[in-house]
Order: sequence, then structure tokens, then C-alpha cells
Amino acid sequence: MYFIFKDLSERFKNMTLNGEKSDDLKQDSLKRWMKGCEKLQPDSKLKKTTNIYESTARVYSTVLLKVNPWEQLHYYKVQILKHKTENKFWLFRTWGTIITPHGDDLLRELPKKVCIRKYRWLVKSRLKRDFVTLDIEQGSTLNLEDSFESKLIPSVQNLMKLIFNTENIRKVMQDFNLDTNRLRPGQLSNKKIRQAYAKLKMILQAISIVNDKADDKVVIINEASAKFYSCIPHLPGKIRLLNDRKIIQEKLDMLDELSEIYLADKIMNYRTGEICNVLDIYYSKLKTDIKELSVNAKEFEIIQQYIEKTHSFVHNKYEIEVKKIFVVNRAGEAQRFNNRTRGIGNRMLLWHGTAVTNISSILLKGLRVPKKSFSSTSHIFGRGIYFADVVSKSANFCRVKGQNSTVLLLLCEVALGSMEEKYEPDNNLVLPKKKHSVFARGQYGPNCDDCTEISPGVKVPYGKLVEQKLSEKSKLKLIHNEYVVYDPAQIKIKYLVQIKFNNAPPQAVI
Repeated sequence: MYFIFKDLSERFKNMTLNGEKSDDLKQDSLKRWMKGCEKLQPDSKLKKTTNIYESTARVYSTVLLKVNPWEQLHYYKVQILKHKTENKFWLFRTWGTIITPHGDDLLRELPKKVCIRKYRWLVKSRLKRDFVTLDIEQGSTLNLEDSFESKLIPSVQNLMKLIFNTENIRKVMQDFNLDTNRLRPGQLSNKKIRQAYAKLKMILQAISIVNDKADDKVVIINEASAKFYSCIPHLPGKIRLLNDRKIIQEKLDMLDELSEIYLADKIMNYRTGEICNVLDIYYSKLKTDIKELSVNAKEFEIIQQYIEKTHSFVHNKYEIEVKKIFVVNRAGEAQRFNNRTRGIGNRMLLWHGTAVTNISSILLKGLRVPKKSFSSTSHIFGRGIYFADVVSKSANFCRVKGQNSTVLLLLCEVALGSMEEKYEPDNNLVLPKKKHSVFARGQYGPNCDDCTEISPGVKVPYGKLVEQKLSEKSKLKLIHNEYVVYDPAQIKIKYLVQIKFNNAPPQAVI
């Protein structure tokens, strides 16, 4: 893919360029070098008789960069040249360091197919040697869309920019008090995350050690804590001994979030020799068909009412404004859903809220049950996938910071089937046989007499919130309803709703 540099002089802070430290570089000199990369043709007669070859899908011209251990910036340029009037092709490549006035080059006339095959091989082989692809734009920063026209419609392009936003990832890391100088977006390691999980598991086991082995407990906790922080670097002033279950749970939740971010990170740092817009690459890696829903569609009106009617009075510190609605079709999910839910009725369209940094992993992998070895105390009805019929309840899980934030909510078709009804939390709940889901009844829920269907057999509970009329009302511990399923195959993601929080960010989750 195209490695996105926020600022080239910042990315290669310590490199030398024309004998100067990059701290002293003027931006215009850096721009001139970058613009020069666009003119890759050799200083020969071919410069007047050839053009860079362009097919309908791509331009065969690539610049790759690499920093060596001495902080010098190496380049490798490769292109295919085509004669302006004749059907002749040349493979041209040049390489060197920026500080050298002229690097080495090589020019060979080859058949078109051979040129293309060798071009792709050269690019991919360099990417495997720690080179990154330079995406050139007209300024000093490099962005996601300027060099190659995207095939996506503008609204989906903007959606990709929202989902794959490194600044959002950085903010999440800062919220977790991580040292973003040592653990920047693009540097997440699945291996390190797994090792950190293992250390927390070791500490949880140590906490359970009986008193006569108290010394062993202290040693294990101290050593495992140190190894945990070596895996996941934190800010120096935010490092705490992991000797309390509450602290450990916070770190488990953090690792769950980092596991989701890792998948987004992996997509953003996927390296390929393909020459196309990076947003298109991101989109293709999600393996999901996404289309904008027309504001004139009946579905749009139903979803709009669902939002307006089920915004709880409890969450009255902000307003929700619908910006866009996208229809989502994950590859293979509909077939899995249909196969699993034959004979399972009671299908509802329900909300699921999560941080925008998690959306890419959800589109790629689907909604998943939390890891078995770490049952979270925040999962008040066991390890399941949680939904709501109150939009503001789900919106509060979007990890919003600051006023007027834009986030994404999931609307899913959920096959609830026969529900086990609960009135108070049960962390150790095991779903009884012949039951398909849990319905945790809250004190307030949508008026069941006011509902509609968005598609045949799929109910939308968009009635205004009313007090639940139950003789057991005194037992109701939750303020709003929750629905829990324990099999991801009972879920089909139908819509992504892009919303904006007006007036204030959401308060604590309720």
C-alpha cells in the first residue's frame, strides 16, 4: 500500500539531505525533491520519445524509500516507458540516496507483458526489504487520495477516511496512557498483545494464591507486571503495580481494544505493489460491500424515527444528528446467518455501539464473542454480544471525546429466537438449552405497541420510551433493555449509521 507520511521531514527527523540535518531543511527543498520523483525518465533520447505507461487501472511508476542504520534515505524508482508512436516498451529503474546527485540506473527494452511482470516483482521484492512506497502529492504532506483517482463514491471515500484515521487511533492510545512515542500507530504487534494477555492471566492466578504462599504471589505479580509493561509501553507516570482485580480488568479491556485496533493497523500497513488509490485498497481489504442509503428511501425514514423516538431522557445532555446511513453486506455473513437461523424467529433490528477505531475490524471479522479466558466483569450477562433498542444507550459506547464528534453506530438484524428473560445482572450466566438469547428487561423501553418492519419478519422497536409495566418492577436493576446473543451467526450487520453528537459528548454509559 502507500505508506502515509504525515510530514516527511518529521518521519525522517535525523536523516541527512544534501549534507543538512532534516531539522534545518526548508520545506520547499523537500517539495522539490518529491516533485522530481514524478519525472523518472532517464536522461537520454527516450525522454523525448516515450511517456510513462498508463493502463486503464494504474500508472506504472513507483518510488520507494528506506532509511538505513546511518539515517540516510535511500530511494528506488521503477517505471515502464512506452514509445509515443510505436508499440515498444522499456523497463527503467534507478536507485541511490537523496544526498547523491545521481544514482545508478538501468534501462532495458522488453515485451509489454515481461515489463509488467518484472515491474511488479521489483516493487514487491523491495517492499519485503523494508522499503515503503512514496505517495506524492502537491504539498509537503502526503494524503490518502490525491495521487490516484478513487473508484469509490465520495461518501464511501469519506467513510474510509473516518474508519482509517491514525489520529483517532493515537487518541485511543493516549486515553489508555500508552507511550505513543514508543508505541505509535503502525507499530502494534499481535504477538506483544498476546504476551500481555498471558501476563495478566498469570497475575490473576497469582492473586488467588493462598496466604502461605504470599511471598511467591508478590514475586509473580512484580515480574509479570514488569513484563506486561515491556510488551505494552505506558507513560512513566502511569505505570501501576498490577495487584488489583479492578486494575487488571481495565488492562484486559484495553487489550481487547488494542486487538481491534491491530486489525485496522494491519490493513493500513498492508504492503502491495498495486498502483491505485489507498482508500480503494482499504475498502477492498474489508471484504464488505458498502452503499450509501438514499435519504428518500423508506429504510432511511424508519431509522431516523428509531433514533428520534428512542433517545432516552436519561441521556439528555446531547443530541444525535444523522449524517449518513450506509447499507452493509459483509462477505459470507448473509449465508452464514440464513444457515444458522433457519427456524429461529423473533428477529429485531438492534443497535450496537463501539469506538470508531473498532469498525474496520468488525467489518472484516464480524461481531465476535469476547475471549474465553478473560470473562469481563463489564459483561453483566456473561460472554456475549450485546445490543440495545435505545439508540442513546448504544451511542454512549462510542468513546466520544469533545463536542460535535462524528461516530458510527451499527444496526444489526439479530435472530433472538426464544429469549431467557432476566431482571438483574448475572456475570456467570450460561444460556439454558433451547434458549437462543437473553433479554434483560430495563425500567424503560420502546412502546411495544408502536413498531414496524424494515424487511419481512424483521421488527423495528421504534416506539417512544415508556415505563415497563411489570409486577416485578422493583427487581429491575437496568434502566434500559439489553439483548445478548452468544453465537455470532445469529447476527447480520445491516447498516452503518454515521451520526454527530451535538452540544456535548455523551455521559457515562448507562
